[in-house]
Amino acid sequence: MKLAHQGKSATWSKGENKGPLTSCNLLHLTDLYQRYYVAVLPEGGIVNTPDETRHETDERCSMNMIAEQDIDSVVARLGSTEELSMDRLFEKMDGEQHPVVDYLYEVEGDDLNQDERDMMINFSIIGWFIISEILGCSGKVTDTFLGSQLERNADLLEEREVELGDFEDALISVLPEYSGQPVLMGFLANLVIDRPEEYTGDIRNEMIPVIIMHIKTVMDCLILGDESRVEEAADTPE
Repeated sequence: MKLAHQGKSATWSKGENKGPLTSCNLLHLTDLYQRYYVAVLPEGGIVNTPDETRHETDERCSMNMIAEQDIDSVVARLGSTEELSMDRLFEKMDGEQHPVVDYLYEVEGDDLNQDERDMMINFSIIGWFIISEILGCSGKVTDTFLGSQLERNADLLEEREVELGDFEDALISVLPEYSGQPVLMGFLANLVIDRPEEYTGDIRNEMIPVIIMHIKTVMDCLILGDESRVEEAADTPE
């Protein structure tokens, strides 16, 4: 599995990017994230954080636990108005987090086919929208942070595979690391793995873990905001 941050520099450009495809039927998304809850959540099931216990840890991003109900409510709004169409959300994410969009267009180079890249972008937009709506994250992610976080995630996955002796178990186990959001990461991973039946794109099985790890890297960076919170996240007791 190749995880290479291609073209990491301040001069990244989307070039002639046309934006993400919308071949994924959003009406089916709320049915897709059950399988991974058991795998990524602590014993006892889904963690729900009551509204009255929510608090801001700093001016950029709340560190609340995103719950199933949160995802339900946000996903239900996708596509409900023109402003919440995937094209408009893509434009907004590009304006607010341009290095993230460049990363998604450049990472892995030609090793990803167009359908795989479009899917990675689409599901990253959904993750960004959930994070923005529920956590209020607005810290600007840099290309340097994306590159260093990708390296941390790749190293962690390799270490966990040696520890557990199974690649799939290792992949599942690293999903909530750094972000501290097991429900969100399980949801996004499941979107990649269990795509709607209507989705007709050419997605190769060997690229699924690569796509998941890049989506994870983007979510980690959006939630943490910058390098200063990486060590704190890594040191947080489970």
